[in-house]
Amino acid sequence: MIEESVIHQGMAFFLEHLPAYLHLILSSRVDPDLPLARLRAHGQLTEIRTDELRFQMGEASQFLDKMLLSSLSEEALLRLMGRTEGWIAGLHLIALTMQKRADYMAYLETLTGSQRYLLDYVQEDILACLSPDTRDFLLQIAILSRLDAAVCQAVTAAPTKAVSQQQLALLERANLFLMPLDEERRTYRLHDLFRETLLSVLHANQPERVSLLHRRAAVFYEAERQWTEAITHALAGSDFSMATRLMEQTVEQFWLRGEAESVARWFFALPELSVREHARLALTTALYLLATGANTVGPQSERYHQQARQLMARIESVLWQGHNASSEETSPGSLAGDREVKYTLLHWRLRLLHLYLVLSEVATSGDYGRLSRRQQEIEEELEHDEDLVWQMVPLACTFALHYSIRQEGARLLPHLLLAQERVSREAPSPASYKIRQWMVLCAIEAGRLHIAYEESLTALNLFRQLAGYTLLNGYFQLALIQVLYQWNRLVEARNLLHMLLPVAKAWQQLDLLTWGHVWLVKIALAIGDHLLADQSLYELECLMQSAPFADYPDRMPALRAEVWLTQGKLEAAAEWAESIIFPQGVWEGSGPYEALPVVIRIYFARRCWAEAVFLLERWRKHLDRPTNVRITITYLAQLLVALHQTGQRNQAYEVVARLFALTEPEGYLRVYLDEGEPMRQTLEALLTSHSQQHEFAPSIRTFISKLLAVFEQEQQGVGTSLAAPTPKPAFSSAQQASAVFSAPDVSLTRREQEVLRLLATGASNQDIAQTLVIALPTVKKHVSNLLGKLSASSRTQAISRARALSLL
Repeated sequence: MIEESVIHQGMAFFLEHLPAYLHLILSSRVDPDLPLARLRAHGQLTEIRTDELRFQMGEASQFLDKMLLSSLSEEALLRLMGRTEGWIAGLHLIALTMQKRADYMAYLETLTGSQRYLLDYVQEDILACLSPDTRDFLLQIAILSRLDAAVCQAVTAAPTKAVSQQQLALLERANLFLMPLDEERRTYRLHDLFRETLLSVLHANQPERVSLLHRRAAVFYEAERQWTEAITHALAGSDFSMATRLMEQTVEQFWLRGEAESVARWFFALPELSVREHARLALTTALYLLATGANTVGPQSERYHQQARQLMARIESVLWQGHNASSEETSPGSLAGDREVKYTLLHWRLRLLHLYLVLSEVATSGDYGRLSRRQQEIEEELEHDEDLVWQMVPLACTFALHYSIRQEGARLLPHLLLAQERVSREAPSPASYKIRQWMVLCAIEAGRLHIAYEESLTALNLFRQLAGYTLLNGYFQLALIQVLYQWNRLVEARNLLHMLLPVAKAWQQLDLLTWGHVWLVKIALAIGDHLLADQSLYELECLMQSAPFADYPDRMPALRAEVWLTQGKLEAAAEWAESIIFPQGVWEGSGPYEALPVVIRIYFARRCWAEAVFLLERWRKHLDRPTNVRITITYLAQLLVALHQTGQRNQAYEVVARLFALTEPEGYLRVYLDEGEPMRQTLEALLTSHSQQHEFAPSIRTFISKLLAVFEQEQQGVGTSLAAPTPKPAFSSAQQASAVFSAPDVSLTRREQEVLRLLATGASNQDIAQTLVIALPTVKKHVSNLLGKLSASSRTQAISRARALSLL
């Protein structure tokens, strides 16, 4: 409470002349006006502040046990600690109310800052002690979840940012529940429960100011292109016109970032008149929710579907009421006709959404006949709408039917290439990104690795220009991994997976997580890392138990058998192979196609060559198919080995001509290497044979020689690729060795590790700031620290050295 400067000067003089054996203890709510910085720098100051004073879990549990009649459950204690953040007075006041409640958890679920004891305490013990200016500043900025001088100036209408910065510094010095979010003390947040209490005071005492403050914040955030904050504050300020305008501008961005749920949530906050006026946007949001659900599994997918149903139901209700009201009005014929056209289009889109929902449910249930009928219904409705986004619905159904179920993705590639050419004439949009994704997947099925590689790189480069995380980013990374695997660039593929999996886990993209672990198992087997293969297989099995795909459990036994085979557990693998019964009719889903190559390899390992030929010939109609070159290539490679080993040379020469025509231009290697020693022997025999009847062209003989060289390098543990030149490392192997031995004990903080991982994905400083929710100057400081610790002069060099040191 002391403000007299003479007293502070006297105390400072006293401190500077203290004898060595004398210690002074000061207790204060605010930082005293003393030379604390100098004392801190000289090591003469010990500080006990908020972090030390707040209760930890054990302390809070002991404290509450003394106040409450019965102990809190762990879940209730966690919730209470999350709300109070260890604030002892807050815990005490809430516990006083809980003494009168029987159901602690029910009370905590509804706990807000408007709790009576908290309100009284904050108003009487905190706000009443502040100057009117400081109290008014606190109440105004309580509407903000993040604070800095610029937004505080905008909301409070302060004359300059400096004034707001001074107020923030004053609040921090006064220990008024202000939490710094960066080391530079530029960005802050208020303690959540304290902020809620301030909002309750504001609503009770100055309700007329609330909307104005929110609208000021919305205008500020729109200028800063911080759309989530701008829309949230526009809705809170009841500026529905601004909110819907911003939602229309940004709905595509939110979908690309996997945040369609946010737009849906905002729609539920709109009044019915706004919903009716923006029904198209609402239906597009429902479409994006369903599209997001298509990339997820289990409860997560159901949540998206449920939200889409709720949104559709509200639109149907509003449209019905609005149509009845408008039909009673008298209006010129042209206006009535326009309104009727609008309602017809909206009802058609609603019907399309309902069909899309049914399609998703059918695909999950495995009723493929019903799926085909629904797809035909959707295609019949296509002529009603020329909007590119809605054209994606029938295309998505066609993709699901042909790519996922019938395993004939190559059939779609020409159509997707034409669609991509058409949409490329316009600005990039969700539809164009989705078409590119489907095109990349179908290119892999068509054996067109170069198309898949180039289009994936193009998409990833486009995504880097977008702010923040992008929902589809991981799918293009996964496509790259598949191409790199076939090109035998295994280390690159593995490193890309190590970047992909943590992000997919953080965003709960369970399909990406599942496929990522599948490819990590395959890569681990290819490089001989059996421990990594076992770990990835275990992670995959856990994922299957928590959120199984409709079709993936059929793949798991084949993958497990492949691990057994590679690890030399031939008896277990053979027992599995003997239990497999392939369906006699149409093969739907991917299970049989994944199982049969593994069964054939088990036959090869047991030298059952005739049995392998019999099995391959028996299922030729399923395996030799131009609509899926990926399956065909594996089939031809295995048939070549089986024919050679059974002495059927003429048939083998016919097969090898087709196989090389498909694989040599695209740089396939793993399709040969995965068949192991039997394939090497076959290639060697083909190269040394001198049959005039089947004389190979020089280019084919050259390709065989290269393949044999790759086999030799594989045996020596040296990977190689014929598909494309491997990028040169940022520094030589000698420099890498020097880096490893000169800095073996590089120690990174948890935050530096997070920044490093994001740097390795190509993220910019702004991307990192948004992902980690930290200020841009803080990111720059972390990057600078990383460069220093890794003795690197650039990001590229830092990433290379981090990989050399196994930090990534």
